[in-house]
Amino acid sequence: MPLLLISHKPTRSISKYIVCLNHLQRLYSPDDEYKQETDMEAEEYFKRGIQRYENGDYDGAISDYTETIQINPKHVPARCNRGLVQSKKGEFEKAIADLDEAIRIEPDTASSQLRTVS
Repeated sequence: MPLLLISHKPTRSISKYIVCLNHLQRLYSPDDEYKQETDMEAEEYFKRGIQRYENGDYDGAISDYTETIQINPKHVPARCNRGLVQSKKGEFEKAIADLDEAIRIEPDTASSQLRTVS
């Protein structure tokens, strides 16, 4: 689906908007190759988040889990892990919000993720 541009010289903010729309269009289109690329990118951030957590870099882990969720908002393990790291840091409201969202997205997956931790 091509985008219709009104101006021949888009401003900087419009250019960013167009890039964002193109990204979303590719993300939600049936283009399996693009989806696989974004899934792989999300998994790289997720794995690095686990490593950072294991090394005691909680802020880095939260940052990587956040990147994972931005790429794939339905990545339940990243939401669960981010919530658990936030609770470890004493950020309980953020933790509860992440864990609630994980349960809302996939109740069974979130429950099994949380059982393996406790």
